[in-house]
Amino acid sequence: MNKYGEHLWSPIGPYNEGFPLELVCEGERDDQPHAIHWWRDSELLNSSYYVTPQGFARSELLLESLNRADFMASLTCQVSNWNLSESVNSTVIIDMNLKLTAVYIINEYGPLLANNYFDIACSAIGARPAAQISWWLDGEKLMSHIENIHVKENATRSILHFKPSRHDNKRNLYCKGENVQIPHSVIQSIWVLNIHFAPHLEVKIDKQLPVIEGTDVELTCEVTANPPIITIMWYKDGRWLGRLEWAKTSLKITSVSKESKGRYQCAAISRVGKSFSKSRVLNV
Repeated sequence: MNKYGEHLWSPIGPYNEGFPLELVCEGERDDQPHAIHWWRDSELLNSSYYVTPQGFARSELLLESLNRADFMASLTCQVSNWNLSESVNSTVIIDMNLKLTAVYIINEYGPLLANNYFDIACSAIGARPAAQISWWLDGEKLMSHIENIHVKENATRSILHFKPSRHDNKRNLYCKGENVQIPHSVIQSIWVLNIHFAPHLEVKIDKQLPVIEGTDVELTCEVTANPPIITIMWYKDGRWLGRLEWAKTSLKITSVSKESKGRYQCAAISRVGKSFSKSRVLNV
């Protein structure tokens, strides 16, 4: 029986892995001394007992922390008379809720291309009953485009239909597995996203408009790109300015004149593709 005096019938449980199990065994009231032994399969666990005020021989067994090896193990209480000539056995089988042993994201793609859909799989193994899987992007729980598959008794797989944007680059994608029957049993796998996207460009001017004639002005092409850009080009009124020696991320115009007035753009090329910034008007 349990510590509350409730009689138990095999199998007992389910009990949570990592939690204690307390059982009580009582022999029938008898004036003769008893021997009480607890066995786990063939291993002797405890042979101590005491006599209650009511005259029952009583033995208590405490397993401080159940582990996976205790799942479906047999616990036997053996009550014998004083010379061990007669004994009565009571056996129970331990049923258990088991924690996860592993959670891992299956990355079959390497870098992901922005604005394309990918099926990302995660496996959770070892839980009983089967684990529940959730997906998180940094601290945001993803609620849609998820398919959970019960693979076998102690394994679950989840498929995330994921469409990353350039803003997801270097964010953390989490797959979290949990046996909801066991408190604080979450384990997780983390994937730092590597998102490839075409360069994102913006032209900025270092002076307030309009620019005074005869002064110098510098235009900067601010670039966000992954993978890195290969080259930058500058355009004025839709025409390429050519291979300017100083045409990198900045374009410097000395002694601005009326002819300098126009719409300026930068363009950049990476392995993903070529992008143009919005036009920026230079007024003189």
